[in-house]
Amino acid sequence: MILIVDSGSTKTDWIAISDEGKQLFQTQTLGLNPAVLSSEIINERIINNFELYQNRDKVSHVYFYGAGCGTPKPSLMLKEVFESYFKNA
Repeated sequence: MILIVDSGSTKTDWIAISDEGKQLFQTQTLGLNPAVLSSEIINERIINNFELYQNRDKVSHVYFYGAGCGTPKPSLMLKEVFESYFKNA
């Protein structure tokens, strides 16, 4: 499963796509801007979403498009959060 993530500072839209290219689900969380939020807050916002929690072991790739990733440090922090939560990504 692939997750396509479009995030700003206030909200984040998630779309899950199967390996065959079919949309599995859409969901939304609060914003995940790594330039202004800690890894703990970002992780909590992901964990609190039922669809993401229920499907976390099925995710093979995460494509994140969002605010706060213009410099290496926040981008790396967000990557580490995703890798720890989505174990197969």
